[in-house]
Amino acid sequence: MTPAFIDIEATSSKTVTLKKMTLREYIRRSQPYGFGVAIGDEDPTWIPHSAMADGALEFTRAMFERDDLVWIAHNASFDFRYLVHKYGLPYPKHWLCTLEASMCAFPNHPGGYSLGNLGVTLGLGAKTGKGDALGKMTELEMAEYCKQDVRLCRDIFNVCAQVIPDVEWRIGEICSRVKEIEIHINGEAVEKALVEFTDQADRYGTALVLALDDDQQDAVGVDRLINGDGDEETHVRSVKPTQMKRLLLENLGFATRSISQKKLNHIAVANHPDGRVREALEAGSKSNKALWHKRSVNRFRQATVLDAELNWHGSHTGRRTSRSRSGRGLNLHNMAKHDKEIAALVRAIYTLGDGYCMVRADEANVEYRVNGLLSKSGFVKSMFEGDIFTDPYSTFGQSCTGQIITKAMPVRQLFKAAVLGLGYGMGLETWIKNLILGMTKKIPDFTLADLQQTCETQRWPFPHGRYAKGLLSKLGVDPAVLVAAYHTRRLFHEIHPEMKQLADWLVMVATRISQGCDQADVDALYEHPAAPLPDMVRVVIHPVFEPHTMAIYVGDWPHPAVVWRDLGVRDLPGRGPSLSWMNGMRGYRGLYASIAIENLVQAASAIRTKMAELQLEELGWPYLFSVHDEIMPVCPKNPEDCLRARADLLTVLGPDRADTSAWRWAVVINPDEINVSKSFYEIDVGKLDKRFPSNAAWWGALADHPELLDVLP
Repeated sequence: MTPAFIDIEATSSKTVTLKKMTLREYIRRSQPYGFGVAIGDEDPTWIPHSAMADGALEFTRAMFERDDLVWIAHNASFDFRYLVHKYGLPYPKHWLCTLEASMCAFPNHPGGYSLGNLGVTLGLGAKTGKGDALGKMTELEMAEYCKQDVRLCRDIFNVCAQVIPDVEWRIGEICSRVKEIEIHINGEAVEKALVEFTDQADRYGTALVLALDDDQQDAVGVDRLINGDGDEETHVRSVKPTQMKRLLLENLGFATRSISQKKLNHIAVANHPDGRVREALEAGSKSNKALWHKRSVNRFRQATVLDAELNWHGSHTGRRTSRSRSGRGLNLHNMAKHDKEIAALVRAIYTLGDGYCMVRADEANVEYRVNGLLSKSGFVKSMFEGDIFTDPYSTFGQSCTGQIITKAMPVRQLFKAAVLGLGYGMGLETWIKNLILGMTKKIPDFTLADLQQTCETQRWPFPHGRYAKGLLSKLGVDPAVLVAAYHTRRLFHEIHPEMKQLADWLVMVATRISQGCDQADVDALYEHPAAPLPDMVRVVIHPVFEPHTMAIYVGDWPHPAVVWRDLGVRDLPGRGPSLSWMNGMRGYRGLYASIAIENLVQAASAIRTKMAELQLEELGWPYLFSVHDEIMPVCPKNPEDCLRARADLLTVLGPDRADTSAWRWAVVINPDEINVSKSFYEIDVGKLDKRFPSNAAWWGALADHPELLDVLP
C-alpha cells in the first residue's frame, strides 16, 4: 500500500480546547482552517476549509475509500475523527498514527513524541512557527505551516518503517480500528451513578465526621441545596486534607503527612490503639473516591457518545494505554474494576451501539504463568501441565503448609498476596508493608488473628539475625506479621527459585552492558545456570539507540519486548549510586531486580496477547478491545456471531488449542469464564437467567434462546 499523509489545522482558544472538553464537543465548537495532504513522496497540498464545498470533500471521500492507500497522521485519532465528525467523511480503509508508531520504534524517547521534538532528536529538522499562533497567520503562512507538519510526519513515518516489523504495524491498525468504535452513554445509568455517588460521599463523609469527633464538620465541605419540595438538602462537596490531618492529630493523636491511601503509613495506622483512626482514613478515602467518580461521570452527563481510546504502544514494555491525546474520551484502562461497589455503577454507563456486544475472555493468572515459563520454574510448569486451571494460590499455600487450602479459607488470601507480589522479587520490608495494606484494604477478610493462627499452626519461628529484629523495631508491626512475611517469602523463593534467579541474571546482563561489553560477551552469559532459554528470552545490545542500550526479544516476536536505554551507574535521589536507565521525559530510573523481571513478564504477556489478536483478526474479528488481561472481540448481537466469537477465542487461547508449545498453559482462557456484555460491566452470564444457572448452561442454550441476549449488562 502507498502511504498518504494528512494534517488538520483548527481553531483553539482558552474556552474551546481539548484540555477542557471531549473531542466531540471541541469539533462542534471549533472552526477548521483546512488540512494538508501528501500522497507518497508528492509535495504536500493545502486544502482550505472553503474549498470543501467546491469538490474537495468528495475528492477526500474517494481517497479515503481507496484500499491501496494507508493514511497516516501524527496523533491520528484527532485528525481522522475531526474529518469524520466535522465533514461526515468515512474513516479511511487503513490508517495509522506516527505518534504511536514513534513510541513503538523509540520507546522512552528523550523530550517526548511531539512533531517538533522528534524532528530535532531524530535529525529530521526543526519546526518553525507555533500552532497556538494559527489565528494570527495569513492563509499562505498557515498553508506553509501545515505542509511543514505533513513533511515532518512523512519523515518520521519513513524512519519508523525501518525499525518496526509488519506484525507491529498490523497491531497499530487494530488499535486504530478500535478508535472508530462509538461508546454510547446510558443516560439512566449516568443518573443512577450520580445519585449513588452522592449517597456514598454523604454516607462516608458522615462516618468521617463521627470518627474524627468533628463537631464543626471542618473535615468536609458541603453544599446546601433546595430540593423540589422546597426543603434544604446538605451534601458533601469535598474532603479537606489539611483539616482532616489536623483533627486526626488533635482528636485522635495520629500524625500523618498525607491522607492518600498510596502515601499513608499503613503500619502506623494498623498499630494505632484508637481504631477510629483507621475508620476515619477509610471513610475519607471512600468519600473522596465517590466524589471523584461523581465529577468524572458528571462530565459526560450531556454527552450521548464518547470515543474509545486504545493506544498501540503506550509504554516501553509495549503494553496498551488509553490516555487520550485528542480530547477526553473513554480511558479503558482507568475504569473502576476492583471496587465492585463503584465498578458496577461506572462500567454500566458505557455501552456499545445498538446491535453490538463484546464477547469477553480473561487470560488466567497470566503474569504468574508467564513468569514461570520464562524463568523455567519447575513448580509452575508441573502445576499447570497437571491441571491447566488449578488455583495457583491454593496450590502454593498447600506446598507451604502441607495442608489442603480451599478458596473459602481466609489463609488463601495470604498465599494469593504472596504469589502476586513475590514473583517480582519484592523485598522483605516491602512485602511486610504490602501484607499490612492487604489486611487493612484489599483483603479485609484476612485478619491479624488469621495471620497469628497461621503462624502458630505452622510453628514458624521468629527469624534469626539483627535485620529481622531491626525491621520489627523500625516498622512496629505485630511479630506475627513479620514472621508470616519472612516465611512466606522464604518459602516462595524455595519453591520458585528460578524467578529471583532470572531477575538477578537480567540485572547482571544490564550491568555488563552498562560497562561497555559487546554482543559476544552478552551471548556468553547464557552459560550461566540462571540464564533463560535463548529462544524464549534473547538479549541484544540495541544498535539504534544510545550506547549501553539493552533490548530483550521474547520468543519469535520480531520487535523488542523491553528496551532499557542508556544504562549506567548514577546517583539517584534517596538511593545513591545505582544502575539506571533513561525513562524518557521522567529522567533516569533505577533498574533493580524487581523492576527488571516485572518489565519482562508484563511485556511478554502483552506480546502473547498481540499474537492472539492477529490470529483473531485473521478469523474475521477486526474490532478487538484488549485491556490488561482481557481480550474482547466486538460482534453483532446475535447467537450465531456470539457463539462464533466464543469458539474462535477458544481456538486461539483455549486449553485445547493446537498450540503445543509451553505458551499453551502460560497464556490461556478458561471456557467457563467467557462472558458477553453490551456495556463494560461484566457479570457471569450464568447469573443472567435462572433457567441456565451456569456459564456452560447459558452458552449451551444460546442458539435456541436468542432472547438471552436481550438482558445483557
